[in-house]
Amino acid sequence: MAPPFLLKAVVEGQARKQIPDCILTTEQGPVVVDVKPHRRLSTPVVAFTFAWTPAGGRVA
Repeated sequence: MAPPFLLKAVVEGQARKQIPDCILTTEQGPVVVDVKPHRRLSTPVVAFTFAWTPAGGRVA
């Protein structure tokens, strides 16, 4: 498991940044893990961030 890191991307023409909680190395490849409480998953900012990040696992 790697420590938190800065993830950058251009999404819909805008520069975006996110610091996922960690990245796991698996036999199938890396898995980005971003942890949020279940009640926040419907928050527009959280939902948008999860949509553009390559979050393979989300733990609520």
